[in-house]
Amino acid sequence: MENKKEIIIKVLTKLKPYRNLAEEILALVESNYVDEKMIEWLLKIIDTALKKTNKDNERKKLIQAQAIIQKIKMKEKNEWEDADVYLEEMLDKL
Repeated sequence: MENKKEIIIKVLTKLKPYRNLAEEILALVESNYVDEKMIEWLLKIIDTALKKTNKDNERKKLIQAQAIIQKIKMKEKNEWEDADVYLEEMLDKL
């Protein structure tokens, strides 16, 4: 299983065609360590983007990205044993 930073980088890379800001956030994530505070910040950004979009395809991708980042957060708190496999499956669908 990849670490949370690598997963978030994959998520943001897949969001680049749908959200302009994804590229800038990706650069920030690549340059810094991803901690709980940054995960919360990313979730807030995705939530804001969801509220502002009216495109179904974009909304679907943002919801998937949000779910992946939530699972990373859950894995850190609960050490959910199936999280690794589940996250990989979700990344493939994004």
